[in-house]
Amino acid sequence: MVRKQPMLTVGEIARRLGQPVHRIEYIILSRKIQPAGWAGHSRVFVDSDLSRIASELRRIAEERGDFISSDVVQEQPTDGE
Repeated sequence: MVRKQPMLTVGEIARRLGQPVHRIEYIILSRKIQPAGWAGHSRVFVDSDLSRIASELRRIAEERGDFISSDVVQEQPTDGE
């Protein structure tokens, strides 16, 4: 049986990472992260994109010297996980 990979919208990525949507959009655009596909007019991404976005957010915060607590910019599990 083939297990389908969940598709994540920008809003879902922002919710899971506890960040505003505009910050996620900035990472996607500036790092040229391509969507895995489209659902109507919405771009959808996969878990590996979520990990990359989280990593980039941590890197930016570290470069700025911002303190990041262990619970910020971590992937939040969905209700089904």
